Amino acid sequence: MAKRIYHIKWKKVLYHSIFFWIGLLFPVAVAIIENGEYTLEYFIFSSFLWVFHLYLLLEYYFEDFSKRMIVDNDKLVIIKGKRITQLSLDRNITHITHYKTKDYSRNPFPDFGFIEMELSNGKRLYLTSLSTDTEKAAKLLFRYHRFETKTRFYPSLMIQKIRSKFK
Repeated sequence: MAKRIYHIKWKKVLYHSIFFWIGLLFPVAVAIIENGEYTLEYFIFSSFLWVFHLYLLLEYYFEDFSKRMIVDNDKLVIIKGKRITQLSLDRNITHITHYKTKDYSRNPFPDFGFIEMELSNGKRLYLTSLSTDTEKAAKLLFRYHRFETKTRFYPSLMIQKIRSKFK
């Protein structure tokens, strides 16, 4: 297998940022059109989902910030800041779970998901959808392991990290 490098895709961050700002500007546009009527209701309705969207975006961004993952044959090299970790895909990774959003017709978070890798020493590593298409990465990277796919309405890393501590 050829070398694959995973890092933050800035086009995705820009897309989600624009999506967020459009959601916040919607109530302002409605206020101008409606001469100030219904502004509070529109703002509450629109900002409800946008706040959660922004939270996921920031959470995924800080998880993947300055992280590079290089896959070369059966080795996984993770570079985060000045720390370099080398893992063997067939020996060091014990369990892999791919978390994605449920397929609803009006899913507010369709592009968010992550991969949780449990290592033999008990640590957990995460690869988010800001870095890669997690579905394809799970199939390509982890051909040595069977991975399970779980669906979540709101695929938050913080919620999953708390759940993982109590397993």
